[in-house]
Amino acid sequence: MIKKLLALLLLALSTTACYPKFQLRAYTEIGDDGWVSRSLTYSGDTIPPIKLPADPPWKLEQKPEFLKITGLFRNSADLKTDFAFPKSYPDEKTFTGNDRELLADLRIKEFTPETFFSRNAISITRRNWVFFTVYRYNESFENRKVIEMLRKLEGIDSYKFKILGKDDNLERILANFQFVYEVKMPGSLIKTSSNNINGDYCSWSFTMADFYWGYREYKLKATSIKTNIVAIIIFAFSVIAFVFGLFYIRNRR
Repeated sequence: MIKKLLALLLLALSTTACYPKFQLRAYTEIGDDGWVSRSLTYSGDTIPPIKLPADPPWKLEQKPEFLKITGLFRNSADLKTDFAFPKSYPDEKTFTGNDRELLADLRIKEFTPETFFSRNAISITRRNWVFFTVYRYNESFENRKVIEMLRKLEGIDSYKFKILGKDDNLERILANFQFVYEVKMPGSLIKTSSNNINGDYCSWSFTMADFYWGYREYKLKATSIKTNIVAIIIFAFSVIAFVFGLFYIRNRR
């Protein structure tokens, strides 16, 4: 089983004469009242063996040239993650001596979703104040032991591989795995890690070679604020009414 998994990893991440390319494009729109619309499109020479959400509200559209999933969530808190690698994990009872030796070399004690994975985590929050609402979008991508596995499979010298550094051979491979993320926020953006901003819209374009800490993680952040015009108008009229009321009482006296 583990050999089959490694073969899939090779198919998705290994080098060939033409270096296979893969792109994940995502569009996220956050509504004023907390709903969120999300779509992800996978395209390229090959689509990695990733685990995608299949339950409602997710809908799957698959064609020879791409794979797309879309979902509409009434509560943004329900959107927490939408892809992970690998699809499934083998039964460790079936591991051979070579399998266990490989895992020991990679310091993997248990081959589980918590010790070997590549996945994203999404957090979208909304906080209401009297005169405005603050929206925060955070998404992080994490790799655990996947890059080390790739290094092993590619025969990259472990002595030259630095956990906190960069490796030219790995960068050449990982640069073919591209991400394009677009987010539309309510109100006006006031803070974001994106360098491409246009009003309530921001986007990121990066590859797996851009991940931090030895290709282990990448983070997207955006914060926006929307003014509550109705609350401001009501407050303004209340203040005016209060002032006129005081003025009227003083004149009556």
